Amino acid sequence: MKIICRDLSLTASQPHSLTASQPHSLTALQPYNLTTLQPYNLTALQLYSFTALQLYSFTALQL
Repeated sequence: MKIICRDLSLTASQPHSLTASQPHSLTALQPYNLTTLQPYNLTALQLYSFTALQLYSFTALQL
């Protein structure tokens, strides 16, 4: 039973961290990297980094 609990903790935490962080980091960062990083190096990165991370972190954790 202890092994099953440990497996559940790993399978429950890792997929959310991988599936929730990687797609958003890849799909959201790549388009903004190419389009807005050049003109808005500081403004876009700071705004989208804090807002996107906070929103997706809370929504992913709640879901």
